[in-house]
Amino acid sequence: MGMSRMVMAAALMLSTMLLLIAWAPSGEAAGDAQWVAHDTSPLERIVFAYAELPDGRIFAGAGCDVSTMGLVNDTWIYDPQAKEWEQVADCPYRVESSCSVYMPDGNVYLFGGMDGAMLQNALIYNVANDTWWEGPALPNELIIAEAVALDDHRVLIAGGLAGWMFTDCTEACWIFDTGSGEFTAAADMPADRCCGVAAAYGGKVFYFGGVNATVVPSDDIFAYDVAADEWSTVGQLPEVLVHSAVVAGEYGNIYLIGGRESFSWWHTGSVNAYSYDTYTGDITKLPDLPAPVTNAAAFMLDDGRLMYMLGNNDITANTDIFTLQTGEPMASLSSDEVDQGDSVWLRVWVETDLDVDSFSGNAYLTKDNTTYGEWHFSSAEGGDVMLEIAISEQLPAGDYTLTLSGLDAEGWWLECHVAPLPLSVMDAPSTQDRLDGLEQQNQDLMDRLDELEAQNQDLQNNLDQATEELLEANDAKLDAMIGYVILALVAVTMVLGIMVLVRKR
Repeated sequence: MGMSRMVMAAALMLSTMLLLIAWAPSGEAAGDAQWVAHDTSPLERIVFAYAELPDGRIFAGAGCDVSTMGLVNDTWIYDPQAKEWEQVADCPYRVESSCSVYMPDGNVYLFGGMDGAMLQNALIYNVANDTWWEGPALPNELIIAEAVALDDHRVLIAGGLAGWMFTDCTEACWIFDTGSGEFTAAADMPADRCCGVAAAYGGKVFYFGGVNATVVPSDDIFAYDVAADEWSTVGQLPEVLVHSAVVAGEYGNIYLIGGRESFSWWHTGSVNAYSYDTYTGDITKLPDLPAPVTNAAAFMLDDGRLMYMLGNNDITANTDIFTLQTGEPMASLSSDEVDQGDSVWLRVWVETDLDVDSFSGNAYLTKDNTTYGEWHFSSAEGGDVMLEIAISEQLPAGDYTLTLSGLDAEGWWLECHVAPLPLSVMDAPSTQDRLDGLEQQNQDLMDRLDELEAQNQDLQNNLDQATEELLEANDAKLDAMIGYVILALVAVTMVLGIMVLVRKR
């Protein structure tokens, strides 16, 4: 009987623990963010050329058809907003493993690739005229390289194979000028690489993963400083990565989607996706993909959605197109200085043209690896929050930073590189000191008032004295005038008397 009670108690405890685990809240930011099925592709394609056009449409051409495993040259333009596919002029060659980029002159440029033989010239497609032609000769044979636009007229071509064997893997890089049609040698990568991916942000090009001449996969992250023409190794990925999809976000994150751990066109892909912060070098794992994929292409739509399409898993084509809503959290302080006992206002918002249902997160005041304050904020609705940061009178003066974490916009993936906000806490008197100061100010004002009253009395006395002197002066003048009149009357009387005497004689 005792044993059965122990078993029942243990079972009850176990069931309770399972319930607690099931109901435990997730600690991940943006935990509700998920990939959403957006559309279905009529194409089954890998190692194809692709580029995002300025109007948001997607160019996709040539490559290998997954179902037939044969090379193709059909070219398509996909409108992800309208969900419409348009077949356009065929590529001149059935070519695979080219690298491609759209440029502001209205052309898509394809570099390298092979259709059995290696291509010797760049291929150019004009979007407006729907026409292809062969461009300038390549500096060398090229396949499985990466092409990234540096500005309005220059394209960086990084690594790849300079022949059809992996022993031809190269670290060489070239810059192609669309205006002159010339290729110029750029600085070499830190090591030979192919089958990696590259994207540009903030004056730098970042190259992720790939394999070398001995087909050893890499987790390296290389960065090319465009202005300095210098490459460096800036970090490592969480895993080796080959055949991934890549796209740069608008606010400094670069997204890596799918891929695999070694070279193979026809093996299992990955469900992993990552966000690389170009400001801090931090790498954040995104929600898992709905299914493993490799050899896909990724794009950032104008409405902030991250999208990937095409590619494969083993010998099965990926025809599903998925999106993940992203946004950029921003923050600012009403002032970067605050007195002890005072407060500043923190504004946190999601930079987007779309509606955000709710927005929440945490703010921490830190200094020298010590946290001095914590605030939680959330919006009733919308993606904009104002939070008062009250500073204690007892907080030591000094330079602090306000950092944000746990940001969650319901159902959105938020880029995570909000820079810490500097906040200087200034020395301020205590409450009693302030009261004493106010009392002293009041006494000073009273003393000043007394001085003004004394000055006013002096002025009044001076005015009374001046008035009295003026009256006395006026009286003296009046007396003098009366005397003058009397003298005049006497003189007249005397004259009249003299005249009378003269007449009597």
